[in-house]
Amino acid sequence: MRLYLDFKHLLLLAELADTGSMVETAERLHVSPSALTHRLREAESRLGVLLAARDGRHLILTPAGRSLAKAARSLVQDLYNAEQAAKRIGQGVTSLVRMACGYYNDYRWFPAVVKSAAAIDPGLQLELVPHVWDRPLAALEANDADVIVFPSAEPPVGFWSVPVLQDELVLVMAPGHPLEATTAVEASDLISHSYVNYWFANHPVSGFEYDRFFGPAKIIPNQFYMLHSLEAVLELVKAHLAISILSRWAIQPQLDAGTLTARPLTRDGIPIVWHSVARETSRDNQAVVLVQREIASSFAVTAKSRKPGETGQVALSLPSANLRT
Repeated sequence: MRLYLDFKHLLLLAELADTGSMVETAERLHVSPSALTHRLREAESRLGVLLAARDGRHLILTPAGRSLAKAARSLVQDLYNAEQAAKRIGQGVTSLVRMACGYYNDYRWFPAVVKSAAAIDPGLQLELVPHVWDRPLAALEANDADVIVFPSAEPPVGFWSVPVLQDELVLVMAPGHPLEATTAVEASDLISHSYVNYWFANHPVSGFEYDRFFGPAKIIPNQFYMLHSLEAVLELVKAHLAISILSRWAIQPQLDAGTLTARPLTRDGIPIVWHSVARETSRDNQAVVLVQREIASSFAVTAKSRKPGETGQVALSLPSANLRT
């Protein structure tokens, strides 16, 4: 098998597809623009096809160039993964599980998982994956992570989902807010209040307050705002500037500290369940099985630490039947 291009040509095309600029690509690759221009012409000469064409200030890849760039990205990622695997082997690491927390980015459960997993399997390395908190299922499908913990109304279809914590959506407010006197909040109670929504995903997520609280009542607060930052939402609520609807477990530290207070939604409440989710094919991966089990155990400890008689107290569902050892 004869290859006409070297790795340096493929790397150039992969970066050029992202930047559309020879100057910016040169900065990324720490090579002069003139050297990259020569490299591009060399690749085109070897293949006998045009790979990029100038459009004003930008270099646009041709269909042939885009095809090579797509393959180059995959190759670069595979090589990076192989290098990291080689380094882990040299360090005595026998398996890797990439983890994340979806939607609320709450990692109170993580230290216990690290400690217990290391005691059981010293060769297991746990790695936190950034930038997937707003797209947990897409990240699993794209193989960007192996296990992601997040809340939902129903178990995700097509994945290996282990329920680890029974939770509920609650109205969150500052202590002393007029709605604090309400035992169960209805949508109509919020019409005249300033409401800030924690918009934790860039796409609609079913099973939360819109589908199960505002939607059935056909009511939306008159003053309605959306923020992508949970920290910003909490600060506005603490300052008596707004109220919000959030996961009780996610804000439990603030409730325990007395900086926030919460009330159930409707008399029946609106339950959600935190799941530890992996790809269905991971059921035979012993490292993922171990992590799933230890996540469940970590949430069990969290559940036991709740105050007796607390409204909306969590109840753990241990997934022993779903775990293979």
